[in-house]
Amino acid sequence: MIHIKSFNKALKTTWVQKYLDNDNHGKWKLVFDSELHDFGGVVIFKGNLNKKDLAKFTHISDAFITEILKIWSESVMTIT
Repeated sequence: MIHIKSFNKALKTTWVQKYLDNDNHGKWKLVFDSELHDFGGVVIFKGNLNKKDLAKFTHISDAFITEILKIWSESVMTIT
């Protein structure tokens, strides 16, 4: 049986991987760029994204991107 929460997190991290892929020129990346512009765009995913700092310092209106950032910060913390 599939663990739904883990599956959801895996799908969301796939969005980040596609966003960071320079060969992917999808127009959907413009939405990410506009929402993440104030935070450095791609740089926010390449730095040390702390879950606590994310909640304090980032105020993104798009709920989907906010969820992706939270999941990405959780996965970064488990890797390091």
